[in-house]
Amino acid sequence: MVSYAENTVKPTLIERVKTGEDSKGGGFSDYGSYWLNKRTKKGLGSAKNFTFSGQMWDSFGVIGVKNNGKQITVSMSVDGDNIDSDGRKNKRSQKNIEILDGHTTRENKSLVALSEKEIDDLRISFKNELIRYFNDI
Repeated sequence: MVSYAENTVKPTLIERVKTGEDSKGGGFSDYGSYWLNKRTKKGLGSAKNFTFSGQMWDSFGVIGVKNNGKQITVSMSVDGDNIDSDGRKNKRSQKNIEILDGHTTRENKSLVALSEKEIDDLRISFKNELIRYFNDI
């Protein structure tokens, strides 16, 4: 189920945020003049989508799925594959966590919260995937 969630939840969330829409259908604050200038020079435009190098979103992913029979919980993090062989977060992973936390604090809302429509769509999608899985057993 983790790989299924990785292929459904992650792109759904990232694509919505990259359009500049939050989980409630509103928008995010405008870029300040410093970042607006940097983005313009890089050809990225002025719409706030929290993408400059892509590093944060590249490391973002599903780290676990739990199903207790009544509820499916999908856990996501910017840890991604940024774990050293000894199991500790490496510096890049810690930086990505700090970047996401900083954005969340400045926006005063979570960047990675799912909208009600996304939750409903994913609930149906997960249900259909589970039905397919049990039919194949």
